[in-house]
Amino acid sequence: MHIDLIHYIYIFFIIIIIVFMIMRKDIILICILGLFTIGYLYSNSVLEGIQTVYRGIIVSGTEFWNIIVIISLIVSMSNTLSDIGADVIMIQPINKLIKNPTLGFWLMGIIMMIFSFILWPSPAVALIGAIILPAAIR
Repeated sequence: MHIDLIHYIYIFFIIIIIVFMIMRKDIILICILGLFTIGYLYSNSVLEGIQTVYRGIIVSGTEFWNIIVIISLIVSMSNTLSDIGADVIMIQPINKLIKNPTLGFWLMGIIMMIFSFILWPSPAVALIGAIILPAAIR
């Protein structure tokens, strides 16, 4: 196995992406440029370079659609519970225990940890956190 120029270009773009992330700058254009450059160098075709960018978007989209849907469902379930007032009823026993912000933080973390042990992997853990958060903030 040997390392070609394309491998060094890949490492270069990874380093540039990390540096820009540390600087809190936008990295989307750098990622697109990196995908195009690697696709072009691999195939010696501008068209293949452009296709590499689109293939990267499709692959990343298929990996993240599930996460986006779960987050959307959790937000809608949380809003539904708030609209019907069920979140207030569910939090009443916990409200008695929360005396200050520090205790609220730790209690919320412990409850979410217990639910994650029982229900993981499930969006219910995040939903429980979204329900408990307003009580912890108060």
